[in-house]
Amino acid sequence: YHQALQSLQGVEFSDAFYHMAAKIIQLKSYYELEETEPFFSLLEASRKYIRRNRQLSDYQKQSNSGFLKIAGKLKNLRLQIGIT
Repeated sequence: YHQALQSLQGVEFSDAFYHMAAKIIQLKSYYELEETEPFFSLLEASRKYIRRNRQLSDYQKQSNSGFLKIAGKLKNLRLQIGIT
């Protein structure tokens, strides 16, 4: 997971679809590494990106937003019950 984060850190994407795919990989990595603050920061930044981006189709916006919503709920649940 650390290697994935390092690989994606400096990459610039011209296509919004690939940009979101990279952000989802980063979120999954933060989740697995139990990095709470970076996880929620990226979660919020990704939500804003989806709202503001005009390149993403309605379907892409809806599916990515759904993933972000579920990921946030899972992370909150994990924090509430203390799963490590």
